[in-house]
Amino acid sequence: MRLPALAAFAMLVARMALAQDSVAVAPVDSAAIHIAPPLHQRYYASRRYGSERQFNPLSEVLNEGFDILRVGDRSRHVFRDVDYTSHLKMILRTLANPVATYRECGCRRALRNEILPLSERNTDGGGSWLPNYEFHLLGSGMVSVRVEKWAEQHDIPHPLLVSAVTMSAAHLLNETVENGGQRYSEDALTDLALFDVLGFAMFRADRVQRAFSENLQLTNWPGQISYVASTGTVENLGQQFVLRAPLPRTDRLRLFTAFGISNIVGVSYGARKGLALSVAGGAEVIDNPVVDAMTGARTSYLAPSWGVFVDREGSLLASALSTGNVDAVAVFNLYPGVVRVLGASPGIWMHVLKDGRVRFGLASSVGIGVGRNPATP
Repeated sequence: MRLPALAAFAMLVARMALAQDSVAVAPVDSAAIHIAPPLHQRYYASRRYGSERQFNPLSEVLNEGFDILRVGDRSRHVFRDVDYTSHLKMILRTLANPVATYRECGCRRALRNEILPLSERNTDGGGSWLPNYEFHLLGSGMVSVRVEKWAEQHDIPHPLLVSAVTMSAAHLLNETVENGGQRYSEDALTDLALFDVLGFAMFRADRVQRAFSENLQLTNWPGQISYVASTGTVENLGQQFVLRAPLPRTDRLRLFTAFGISNIVGVSYGARKGLALSVAGGAEVIDNPVVDAMTGARTSYLAPSWGVFVDREGSLLASALSTGNVDAVAVFNLYPGVVRVLGASPGIWMHVLKDGRVRFGLASSVGIGVGRNPATP
């Protein structure tokens, strides 16, 4: 799937979005592009279109919890091939014995590879600090505010508690799915007890929230996770974070970077308060095998990746991505508010598989859907 085809797809989506009353764009004063969002709408504003329409605690737990299943040949048979019981017992044993965990797995190795930015990506698990800072500290810290604002705007009592419970469930499921087979997991301990906690605490500070919601714009663009009954698998899942920054001497161009399984960099064109088209390229993790059975340390193998995105006010309307996934070469997503079918506007997704066949699905407004795999030739 070549870049011109993805660009054409993005332009088509932009035209469709402009034609929809639900996403009609009013003229934007360039002087208002960098106005800070209202306090109660930082990171979430109850938008009825795009990825924000599908954001809620359940979709957050599922997309973050099963995110690692996009990598390598991991099984996406979540009801058959994930040993939740033994993995969870190991995670809980790890959390109950932090001193023993770091002693067995190596304190120096943990500091160098997981906690402090003192190592590069290598075959002994080096460079693991980077996703810890990106995903667990920055990204998940921001999402904790999104969940809190979601609860406030839906009149749910104790929004801070709702956020804490949601994020804890998402993090615990993520580590349970990812780790297993060893006595202790230093990776899970570092993530759950250090970076996840620090991220949650850091984003309770007004200064931090302002820093990533005013000139900088930090958000997450999750997948539309769907269950395929014929194979018993979940597809089209994932958690991707997006950070944009203004460029000098222009009101229309912004630096764009997305980090998650894919780490890509590019530019966004368009007003922050209107439609924006983003094009970016970089690398994607295509496998992260265990390189130390005792500690569970992993390394990562990368492949080129690029994508095209259309969003309105930070809520993703459509995306087209190349992928190094074990069975797909391209992934397309349309979110609610772009296409109407019989008066409804569902999410629609499609995967182009390596053999040319197509997997597709529909997602509801709560971000969960059903899919269909192509028949075996």
